[in-house]
Amino acid sequence: MSVYERISKAENAKEAWEKIQTTYQGKQSVKKVRLQNLRREFEKLEMQESESIEKYFTKVTTIVNLMSSNGEILEDARIVEKVLRSLPPKFDYVVAAIEELNDISALSIEDLQGKLEAHEIKINLRNPPPTQAEQALKTQVTTTGGN
Repeated sequence: MSVYERISKAENAKEAWEKIQTTYQGKQSVKKVRLQNLRREFEKLEMQESESIEKYFTKVTTIVNLMSSNGEILEDARIVEKVLRSLPPKFDYVVAAIEELNDISALSIEDLQGKLEAHEIKINLRNPPPTQAEQALKTQVTTTGGN
């Protein structure tokens, strides 16, 4: 419904203004609730062991963009810190290196993603993920009681 339709039956400017204000405040309360849920989601974010850096950054960026569209802009430094805190243990030593060698407050999200993806590639070259056949065999051995 357009603003005009909402206020067209108002008898004076004060009544029209009150209708506009009520409508806007209603939308603001919805934004506040959405924002609270997004903040909670952002704080709960944790990268899973099986998740790639690219997928994790997509999740983080999606939530940050939704927060932004609801009125809360997060600084890159806060996002970078959150990502570094929420990575799985296999990234511990690269996180320590990034924190030691970089000014975290000046590190962009894109730079962090690039550094972590480079590290992920090295991890995957040394320990390639199992093929589907290997995974199926492992599952079969596990379900039949083997080690």
